[in-house]
Amino acid sequence: MPQGERAALALAVAGNLAWAAIYSSIQVIVYRRALRGWPARSTARAPHPSDGEDAWRPSGRFDPRAVAVAAALATALLLSGTAWPLLVGVGAWLALAWAFSRADSGAVALGAGLGAMLAVSALTGSLLAGLGLDQALRRAVRAALLVAVATWLRAAAGPEGLREVFRRTLRHLRRVPAAAEASSTLDGLDHGPRLVAAGRALAEALAPVQKRPAPIADAVTAWVAGEAAGFHAGTDGSRPRLRLRPPDRVLVALAILPAILLISPLT
Repeated sequence: MPQGERAALALAVAGNLAWAAIYSSIQVIVYRRALRGWPARSTARAPHPSDGEDAWRPSGRFDPRAVAVAAALATALLLSGTAWPLLVGVGAWLALAWAFSRADSGAVALGAGLGAMLAVSALTGSLLAGLGLDQALRRAVRAALLVAVATWLRAAAGPEGLREVFRRTLRHLRRVPAAAEASSTLDGLDHGPRLVAAGRALAEALAPVQKRPAPIADAVTAWVAGEAAGFHAGTDGSRPRLRLRPPDRVLVALAILPAILLISPLT
């Protein structure tokens, strides 16, 4: 068998090409089956009670733009190293951010589960690689903090706030090809409750289906057709009014402070 770095790279490239060919073939087969079996007249699903919640409402204390910037800074700091002072500093900032942001707790359970899973994976992987207990613990804590920061971003900004941040970012990048089109597409996307309702409809559609590829593909096709028939892009065309206040600036400034703990050992 070939050995060395070149052999590893060649094996990785060959494996990726093989899996790409397999997945592409499966996609083409499913698409062709869906096009042949697409219903001539799609019946829209019954509206869910949460479908009418179209108005944008602030979900927390801070401006979603400040939340996004602070989360990006904290993520960059965590990716820059695993020193204990840095991890403790980011953890302390995150605890304060959670306490004062009036964040939605709906995503905490999922974030905690994902963070625990990644922390255990980082811990066991580092131990198996022979990096030592201290390095393994630091990598596990960093993995948990990365997920915690992302969870806080989702909870503090809210889905509507994040969508508005992305839309405004794309608007400023209007010279980039397709940025303007992507910004207008975001205007017509549904927010969280409608996505949850669509997911529930899919689960209900798949419940009685035989667990084989063809029946599942047909059920998903019927679900997509029903969701497409009942979708109406856009709501009332309103835009949230965002305004940066002193607490937002304090939030971002505090997110930068752990960088001092990272720089001080080098000076």
